[in-house]
Amino acid sequence: MEMQTPNTDITIIDGSALLWVIHWPVGGTVKTYVSNLRQHIERKLQKGDVYLVFDRYYEYSTKGVTRSARNTEASRVHQLKVTTELPSQKVILTVIENKKQLIDIVCTELKGDVSFHRNHIQNHKLIIISQDKTPIEISNGGLIINRGDMNTTHEEADIIIVQQMLMAA
Repeated sequence: MEMQTPNTDITIIDGSALLWVIHWPVGGTVKTYVSNLRQHIERKLQKGDVYLVFDRYYEYSTKGVTRSARNTEASRVHQLKVTTELPSQKVILTVIENKKQLIDIVCTELKGDVSFHRNHIQNHKLIIISQDKTPIEISNGGLIINRGDMNTTHEEADIIIVQQMLMAA
C-alpha cells in the first residue's frame, strides 16, 4: 500500500506490502532483489520525501502469534546474505524469520549505499522505520540521523503509517 499525501511531496510506503510487489528475480541473489526495491524507491525520491515503514516482529505478541498461525505451507528458515541465491518469494515472505532477515538486509543496504545516497537523496529524504523503535533519516547526499522525535514501538506498519502521516502533516 502506498499513499501519496495531497499537496505535499511525501510518499509513505508499507514496506512489508512492497516486498510482495517488487520483481522477484528467479535465480537471482538477495542483492538483485534489493536492487529492484532500491530502484522503486529511487523513482519515488525524484518526486519527494519517502517514508518506508516495515512491520515489526515481536516475539510473544498477539500479532506475532497470529502471524505464526497463518503460515501453514512453508517453514524452512534460511540464512540470508546479500550473496545468497534468492529462495522462492513464498518461502521468504511467509516464514517470519526469513522475512525479518530480508527486511534487515534491505534496511542495511539502503543505509550503507553511499552511491545511492549521493545520487538519489539530494533534495529529499528517506525515512526508514523498521525493527528499531527509532527511525532513521537519510538526507543531504548521505547524512544519516536517528529520529528520536519519531520513536514508536507499535509493531503494525498500518498503525505506524497513520502516525507518521499525521506527524508529517
